[in-house]
Amino acid sequence: DFEQALERDVNNEQAYYGMGRAYLKLKEFKKSSENLELAILIDPNFVQAYEVLAMAYSGLNKLDSSNAIITRAIEMGSTNPLRFYIRGLNYYGKEDYFNAVKEFEKSKEFLSDKPDLFLNLAYSYLFLENYVKGCEHLNWSAELGSKQAIEDLNVYCP
Repeated sequence: DFEQALERDVNNEQAYYGMGRAYLKLKEFKKSSENLELAILIDPNFVQAYEVLAMAYSGLNKLDSSNAIITRAIEMGSTNPLRFYIRGLNYYGKEDYFNAVKEFEKSKEFLSDKPDLFLNLAYSYLFLENYVKGCEHLNWSAELGSKQAIEDLNVYCP
């Protein structure tokens, strides 16, 4: 459908955005980013395209580019609940656990029911050798159903 829409109008930013999201779900990050970049080229104020492009760049392991794009989306007024979590994951991927903690902590307000958030936050604290906070967040992740957190509680928080 998106390709047909583009045959009718090559400047249809919504079609490029839709294709970018579809490719992201298929984990075809290069095709996703190419389509999202075109959507943004057509409409530089398309906040949602920036948000999804940040995820595609993360998938390509372009963590600095992903952070720059999601930061741009935040500056443009993004209300996506994943906005800080994406930055946290990027910092975590770069082993910058101090900044990962800052971003994951901001995410707790929006993603309080997500065990993966608390698991990543726990690991970040543990890497910073803050075992009290790390174990606290492992407990929260376990309470939300994370099997990995349950296993890791026995390792890090006996």
